Amino acid sequence: MCHCHTTSTNSMLIELIEPSKIRQSHLVNLRRSDNNDDPALAQLERSLKSIGQIQPIICRVTGYRKEHQVDEIIECISGLRRLRIAQEQKLPRIKAIIYGFQQLSDVDTIELFIADNPHLSQKEKNEMILRLFRLLEDEKKQKPLNSNSTDNTKLLRMRIERIAQIYQVELMQPTT
Repeated sequence: MCHCHTTSTNSMLIELIEPSKIRQSHLVNLRRSDNNDDPALAQLERSLKSIGQIQPIICRVTGYRKEHQVDEIIECISGLRRLRIAQEQKLPRIKAIIYGFQQLSDVDTIELFIADNPHLSQKEKNEMILRLFRLLEDEKKQKPLNSNSTDNTKLLRMRIERIAQIYQVELMQPTT
């Protein structure tokens, strides 16, 4: 059982956690080829074996499997290759920064992923910005049209534009 005390909405903990308890976030899955012949992946695996994990993965609690807020559902936001290697090697524990339940919105999650992965290609950054616009469109469809929802939509659009500017992503509107 994971002993990550993440029930507070203002918590962010650095924990040692079983890699098998963590799943990959659907929000940041870029479906890169999981090529085991990738030299960077092989280098990371050798590094983890020889000197251990230096940088923790970043996760968030997205819910609970049982009542009374125990047995968290934890998804990895960043550090997916480190998580994958830890799971393949059946390591007993991995260092993880874990954000509490509902502490990170989906937009926060994608922004954190972009910020923590400066090696992303322009194409991958564009894909993440398109996902943000899709979240915006989904939010518009789910909320009734009133002044508050319109204001929230405008604020979210401005935030997406700011994220794109900070991370030097050319804004491309999603095609529907």
